[in-house]
Amino acid sequence: MADTFIGSGTYTGNGDFYYFGGGTNSNYRNEIWHINLTSVDGMTVIATLPYPNTDSSSVWDGGDSVYVAGGWDTIGSSNYMSRKIHRFSKSDSSVSTAAEMPTGRTSTSLVHDPTTDTVFIFGGIGPLNDILSYHIPTGVVTKLPLTLPSRTYSTCSVWTGTEAYILGGWPVAEPFNNVTQFSPSDGRVGVLDVDGWPSGILVLDANT
Repeated sequence: MADTFIGSGTYTGNGDFYYFGGGTNSNYRNEIWHINLTSVDGMTVIATLPYPNTDSSSVWDGGDSVYVAGGWDTIGSSNYMSRKIHRFSKSDSSVSTAAEMPTGRTSTSLVHDPTTDTVFIFGGIGPLNDILSYHIPTGVVTKLPLTLPSRTYSTCSVWTGTEAYILGGWPVAEPFNNVTQFSPSDGRVGVLDVDGWPSGILVLDANT
């Protein structure tokens, strides 16, 4: 990987790290790269996405699958915000379309709730304040009635086991200076007052 890429990366345990697509300007790529961080023996292309893609988001389900949502697709000579959620299988390196979001979106962030086997998708370029749920067993994508406190993109998000924390991002006017707490079990979104949170920070990815 000699170029500077803007794709999405996901760590899936046992040293395995996967990187999806990316690109510079309009030169998008469709490779899926793998590196084992315990051996650091170089990155290898193990599969490809259906189209060259950049600015997607990805999350591991804790098992065999990584889900890759949205981003910019290059189809022919044109670029489109993708509506697709793709499933990548670690065991056989296959890629399939798992679901479609209501609209195309890019620069979101994702978490996976293993209790309900649901992926939650936050914000995105627009900017958007949507929260989407993708229920993996049924393949159903739903736009929740809850929204983020601000229209924002390029956030990062982490799952604690019961709730998600969404950090940073870029809303309409200036970087987003707080931490948002999302609890799907009781339908709650709140903004946390965090002492010492850096002013004007743009966070791209903190998923592990």
